[in-house]
Amino acid sequence: MIIWVIGDQVQAECQNETSESIFVYRRVCYFANWAAKRSDNISRLTPEEIDPFLCTHINFAFGKVLESLTIAPSEEDDIKGWTSNSKGMYERVIKLKETNPDLRVLLSVGGWTHASRGFNDVSKNAANIKTFATNSIKFLRDNKFDGLDLDWEYPGAKDQGAELHTKTGYTKLVK
Repeated sequence: MIIWVIGDQVQAECQNETSESIFVYRRVCYFANWAAKRSDNISRLTPEEIDPFLCTHINFAFGKVLESLTIAPSEEDDIKGWTSNSKGMYERVIKLKETNPDLRVLLSVGGWTHASRGFNDVSKNAANIKTFATNSIKFLRDNKFDGLDLDWEYPGAKDQGAELHTKTGYTKLVK
């Protein structure tokens, strides 16, 4: 699990109409779907072993972006589970919210393995971006995620399979 701590300075309006600065910290953790499949007990980490109060946000790594402008799980067991009686990894991570209702679970799409595949098509034009956004919202809601993390490595980098338009297309995508 990788943990990031991010601080935001927030202006709070008090009753006496003065303002004060308050720092709101987010502890963003990445949970990699392959962590539970490791063969050794030392490095294996299952969702049930995560302290649901350790992080404010968990980014589930990774989903993939398809050329059809949709999101899909990168592993079949992310949704179904390894056996017919087991829960999928998505459900197992999202279940942590039952213990900590303030926890937010996001799906991180892309990553090194999926690189620019799919993102090239998404970023080609405004219509593709809109279609991807609509499809993503449906996928996230269907799977009970709180949001989306775009982990595109690396827009505009030809050696990573990115097409020329992708650097500017990525900027339009995140707007």
